[in-house]
Amino acid sequence: MIGAIGFAQTGPAASAVTPVTGSPVNANVAESDQWGTDQRLQIIQVGERNSARATQYNDLGYDNNEAFIQQAGPNGYWFGQSYADDNVAEAIQQGRQNETSLIQSGLRNNAMSEQGTGSGNSEGNRVNITQGAGDFLLEFPPVGSLSSDNFAYALQNGDDNSAMISQDHDKNEADSDQDGDENAVQITQTSNRLFAADGHLADVEQDGYANESKVEQNGDGGSNEAYTTQAGAYNDAYQTQTAEGAGSAVNVATIEQLDSYNADAYQSQDGEGNNATISQEGGEWYPDYDSNYAEQWQDGDNNTASITQDFDSNNGPWPPAESDNYAKQYQNGDGNEAIIDQDGEGNKAYQKQWGDDNYITSEQDGHSNKLAAYQWGDDNYAITQQTGSENHGLINQTDGQYADLYQNGNGNSANIFQAGPGGGSFLGCSFGPQLDIPNPDYVDPITVSDPCATGNCN
Repeated sequence: MIGAIGFAQTGPAASAVTPVTGSPVNANVAESDQWGTDQRLQIIQVGERNSARATQYNDLGYDNNEAFIQQAGPNGYWFGQSYADDNVAEAIQQGRQNETSLIQSGLRNNAMSEQGTGSGNSEGNRVNITQGAGDFLLEFPPVGSLSSDNFAYALQNGDDNSAMISQDHDKNEADSDQDGDENAVQITQTSNRLFAADGHLADVEQDGYANESKVEQNGDGGSNEAYTTQAGAYNDAYQTQTAEGAGSAVNVATIEQLDSYNADAYQSQDGEGNNATISQEGGEWYPDYDSNYAEQWQDGDNNTASITQDFDSNNGPWPPAESDNYAKQYQNGDGNEAIIDQDGEGNKAYQKQWGDDNYITSEQDGHSNKLAAYQWGDDNYAITQQTGSENHGLINQTDGQYADLYQNGNGNSANIFQAGPGGGSFLGCSFGPQLDIPNPDYVDPITVSDPCATGNCN
């Protein structure tokens, strides 16, 4: 059902500053190397096929440098439209407290920022990459931004780093790779051209503790892909995909949290034929306390959702660590499917479906687990399983459904309520909320002043 999207970009790119023999007269090339601390650099290029590279290093690892690169029109042919295509911008910084801002307008642009690579003392860096902002096609009717097929890559090593990538229009790719603790990344991809199919790709990788990731893909069209991988504890991951218009189908959202405890994950999809997957593999060593949280929302037809929370207390020393994972799924629409799989103790699973032809399956393995499943609509059925002791399960269904709740162990309890079309009443037992994820944003600063300060120029 879900086809892969073919992106030409596969990893770090940029690095195209060397002028090519026979290059056109409007191909500008700029390269600047700064060694030391408190450096300021600004490069602005107007036109097409420009190349700009900024390198700021300091052997001691205490930089506090700023780099600003902007590549834009006006060399368009629609009422002064900015049409700055095929530009390349690259910024490389080592050390602490560095800031990079890369801004590009037009099509097929490439922006890359590396901070902290090769530096043993790297933290508190910021990078902001914007592609397509304010780049509008002025014709009637207006069709929005002309910013497609752009690529942005941000690599940060160290702690307390912040990255923000914003892309407009179709078929853009954004990659962010952060290695360290307490890092934050936000990727926003928006299509505002009418009748367009998005086809954006966002890929986030974070390795460390207390990292935060936020990915938002919005606008007309569909076929967007969002992937977030986090390794470590206390990480948060947030993904939303909102598709409006004729092509609003087949978005893919995946969150994978490895060796995670006290990690939170949230996904929201609005459209048709979407797929959402969350996988949380908890920490296995005492006294680590697993307690991961996952929540999924889908609004539309023919969507699928899956949550897996895997925790094996038998792999650690004795006494075993606790679990207490919590998973929620909401689906509104036709022909939906929801699956939850939990492994451990004291877990909670909450599933709710509104609409037709829904299918739900839940599996809990361990002790003192709780399940609450609600299906309100037509032709729904539920298959659940609880293995262990002192587990409790509730199924609430209205309209000709089928339920099968299997329990194996001691001290378990089950409650199933079913009512025909238009009949019945709500049966209680709902789990309280636990959603406190949306975070990222930050970055800001980046000013870059001078070279000619007041009093230094006549």
